[in-house]
Amino acid sequence: MQRRLLSMLAFAAASAVALPVQAQMWFDTAAIMQPVVLNPCPGARCPGAGSNGDTGDAATLASDPAGSATAAVDLTYAPSIERRRANLAEFVARTRADNPESATQMEELFASTDVIGQVGSALAPYGYSVADLGDAYAFWWMTAWEGTRGFNRAFSQSEMQAVQEQAHHALASTSQIAQSTDAQKQQMAEALWIQASMIDGLVDMAEQQPGLMSQLQAAIRQGALASGVNLDAMQLTPRGFTSR
Repeated sequence: MQRRLLSMLAFAAASAVALPVQAQMWFDTAAIMQPVVLNPCPGARCPGAGSNGDTGDAATLASDPAGSATAAVDLTYAPSIERRRANLAEFVARTRADNPESATQMEELFASTDVIGQVGSALAPYGYSVADLGDAYAFWWMTAWEGTRGFNRAFSQSEMQAVQEQAHHALASTSQIAQSTDAQKQQMAEALWIQASMIDGLVDMAEQQPGLMSQLQAAIRQGALASGVNLDAMQLTPRGFTSR
């Protein structure tokens, strides 16, 4: 259900032209997370899940020696409407450099719709907060992984909870994230929410235009890899991400 709600944000309509060019910017996850280069599954092992996918679960994070150190890291932030406007304006400006038409459509959408608010409403029933960088990363992570496989579906409650735990653990273990200000956390989180929504809408669009799917998959894969995430080396399971 959460995937259908996000698709209704109409990002597919705002991104229907020049996909290869736009994808270079829209899926530039390394730029969103700068200066952080994050591999959420170091050593080919995702936190809280067995490396072969048949052992461990999110609950094992509680017994992780690093867990106590990361538990104190707060990934939430006090959202600012002024910062949100600035973040969305920056997103539009970056898009305009490559595709003025889509930038104009995006600008109109942001002006008429509380996009981030809608995302928050759609995901709140699943225990996700729009003002939590860890939750934003978790949802982007799942959405990007599915995007590289060329399909959309509603994530299960167990998947969402497990990946939420994994994402929080990975981010809280990163010194740059732990030292981030509210403004920095909000900027990263909102860019991740928007990018995840775009991936969702573009996959729906590409299902109707098969020639675009391979380009989209490659763009998502490349953008994630640049930020340290090898989506092809992972498998999403009810226990979260495991290595393939």
